[in-house]
Amino acid sequence: MKQENSGYGIIEKTEVTNDVDKSVEEITRNGYAIVKSEFSLKNINRLANNLSSTQEKYIQKYGKAFLKSINELDQIRLPMSLDISFLEIAKDKNLNNVLKRLIPGRYVLNQQNGVVNPPKKQFDQAKWHRDLPYQHYTSNRPLAINALLCLDEFNIENGATSVIPGSHLHSNFPSEDFIENNIVQLEAKRGDFLVLDSMLFHRAEKNKSNNVRRAVNNVYGIPFFKQQINLKNEMEKYKLSKKDKELLGYDVSKVPESIEEFLNLRNK
Repeated sequence: MKQENSGYGIIEKTEVTNDVDKSVEEITRNGYAIVKSEFSLKNINRLANNLSSTQEKYIQKYGKAFLKSINELDQIRLPMSLDISFLEIAKDKNLNNVLKRLIPGRYVLNQQNGVVNPPKKQFDQAKWHRDLPYQHYTSNRPLAINALLCLDEFNIENGATSVIPGSHLHSNFPSEDFIENNIVQLEAKRGDFLVLDSMLFHRAEKNKSNNVRRAVNNVYGIPFFKQQINLKNEMEKYKLSKKDKELLGYDVSKVPESIEEFLNLRNK
């Protein structure tokens, strides 16, 4: 039986009645939570295979030597532009139920990146970082949310992501002593999302296994943040629904070229 926590002088308390409530509280207070996706194991296998084949296409298109020279060999920028199946990840219902609570009103997909942590090699994501360029800025509500879909199991051996709990609440980077005493490595199953406040400091650990560790990271943000890549330009080749276009920020990706254009857009 769960013991009731009591205290003196408490007049306000967060109520948790379902999994969404639980995830929202964990992300708000700690900066992270593990959220189960709606994908079956069969679909996770399909997406994992798709990511491997998409990485091959990506390297062929942009060149292995060039990507390696700029530390981009183990990432696939906007994989949905090469394989529309990755749009399914961004639309996951379980994830979006949490996002609606964390970023009320309107949010758009800011970026999507395939992430392949190679075995027994140096990985570019192995340094502490936040996933927005505003490294020393925080707010009382999330500016953006990371949702990393695990296509392979995340465990200690294959370099599961580490986080510094609560670091999304403070603008400055914590001391080495604080990190050593508070660091948490997030183990997760295939098909789980690691959901982080984008201002939470995190890093990938070294993959000591013999296999790659694959994931797809989606970053959602308030609409007036500039997207990493203009999604509309890359995705217009696909026939998408109005709802999909709204999620990808088609209506916010273009800046009006004049006052007249701005006023005409307001009139629609």
